[in-house]
Amino acid sequence: MSEEKNNKSQAMGSKSGSIFGRFSDSLREAIFEVEPKSTTANESPAATETPQSSGTTEANGVTSIADNPMVERLHQAVLARATVFRQLISNMTALEKVLPDEAARLQAAFAVLKQNGASVANLQQEIELHMRDLETQELRFREEAASERKQRIDERQKVVAEKQAIVEKAQAEIERQQQLILTEQAKMADLSQELKDQTAELDRTAELFSAAFNHEKEWLLRQKLNLNVLGAL
Repeated sequence: MSEEKNNKSQAMGSKSGSIFGRFSDSLREAIFEVEPKSTTANESPAATETPQSSGTTEANGVTSIADNPMVERLHQAVLARATVFRQLISNMTALEKVLPDEAARLQAAFAVLKQNGASVANLQQEIELHMRDLETQELRFREEAASERKQRIDERQKVVAEKQAIVEKAQAEIERQQQLILTEQAKMADLSQELKDQTAELDRTAELFSAAFNHEKEWLLRQKLNLNVLGAL
């Protein structure tokens, strides 16, 4: 039990064991290698069999499991802990070319480990340890994803909102100025018409005065002529 607790504490260890790096790297580099957490001295991590997938598209419709670069790295990280279960998977991988059937490989690999005292119950307990390691990776991923989202999305959304407010304020000012232009243009049109009316009225008045002036002048000249005729009699 003490060994199991030690393994668990190692799985829940520092962030340096996280498979998830900064999202600014490429997707393949977003997961980095994990140092194996060994429960047995000098035991090196073995190649393991990655869970097979039908290759169907994920719910988000973007990437299928077969094309997901995180699958293999996450699988290796979860099996970084040196356990008998990991050795079982490693033995099964080594038998792939000889035994294509997965169930047959499992039976053969388990038979070898059983000779060294392995049992189904112990293997199931170790699967629970690896399950906790998987949950630890998920927790680290969520924490780092939230941090990246805050830095790369939320802050930019805040800037976008600020810019949007500036644009809306400018648009409101433009609309106000456009309305002011329309109002002033209407006033200018009214004044222009008033100028035309006033000019026409003044021109008509001048024309009437000129006609009256000429009429009056002609009348005076006739009166003068009449008096000249009267004086000559």
